[in-house]
Amino acid sequence: MDPNSWLKKFAPGFDQLSAQERKAIKDFSMLWSLFEGTILNTNANAAAIIRTIDALKGQGRLTLKPFGIAVTYFSNRYYDGTNLTSEFNGLLLRTPDHKPLVEKVIKGQSTDDAEILSAILIIVMRLRNNLFHGVKWSYGIHGQLANFNNANNILMAVMALHGP
Repeated sequence: MDPNSWLKKFAPGFDQLSAQERKAIKDFSMLWSLFEGTILNTNANAAAIIRTIDALKGQGRLTLKPFGIAVTYFSNRYYDGTNLTSEFNGLLLRTPDHKPLVEKVIKGQSTDDAEILSAILIIVMRLRNNLFHGVKWSYGIHGQLANFNNANNILMAVMALHGP
């Protein structure tokens, strides 16, 4: 049986996703798996992300150039210039996810490259958790194309900074 056909029939909202949306979500699954397996040593959590980015900074390999569009996108999505948005609450950040750091970055209150990239990767990790643990199915997984396109670009750029 073809998984796409099955998902269109049985997964809520999957049949209404565009081919582009389905591809972005599937690509994210592969990219996250590679990122977690190779960069985070199969142990994804906020502390591991922060250590990884701090190590890149310490090696002089950290640059935010490839992340500018994504940083702006996620900042605008989760902070309206005055308040955190309902989408921010939907990330379901937990205490170990360094919520104060994420808030500081999306509010534009940090200029530290390592803090900024760490916070953005923590957001990507929460997108991963909300996808893989089923939260995103509660609303038919629609409206996620920009999230996953940006997350995919972030993951590829971080892995490129690490080199082969």
